[in-house]
Amino acid sequence: MSQHKILVVEDEHTSARVIQDMITKNGYQADIAENGLVALEMFKHYSYPIVITDLDMPEMNGEELIQHLKTRTPCPVIFVETGLADPATIIGIMKMGVYDYIIKPINMADLAIKIKNAFEAADIRRIRSISDRERIARLENQLDWYKWQERVKNRDNKNLDK
Repeated sequence: MSQHKILVVEDEHTSARVIQDMITKNGYQADIAENGLVALEMFKHYSYPIVITDLDMPEMNGEELIQHLKTRTPCPVIFVETGLADPATIIGIMKMGVYDYIIKPINMADLAIKIKNAFEAADIRRIRSISDRERIARLENQLDWYKWQERVKNRDNKNLDK
């Protein structure tokens, strides 16, 4: 179950608890951070596969948090939840590469389906990241092998006899 952990970043305590309760009722675990700085500190201890963040928060807002999370490998699946229904805001946030945008009040049934799909996307990202690391390691080993072969081919046979 530890892989099915979600970080909820929300400065409104009531909203955070409602989302956390819905998440736990669907069989997942949820931790709460009251702003982006706290969320990044929590990320140092556990790499959450899914993050649900509010946009408007003190100290570090949702947009700044998203920018920081996008540098992680693998990048978590990010949901933005906010009361702002402005199309320009939604388009701007979606261009940042978030998985989905949730407008308050949150429809809990829809959120449950979106979270299930997000865990599948997180698994795909995790597998892709592992595959990429393994491919890079194989290529580096192959390069080392070619370099060794080149050194053997080019070395002076007279020095070998001594």
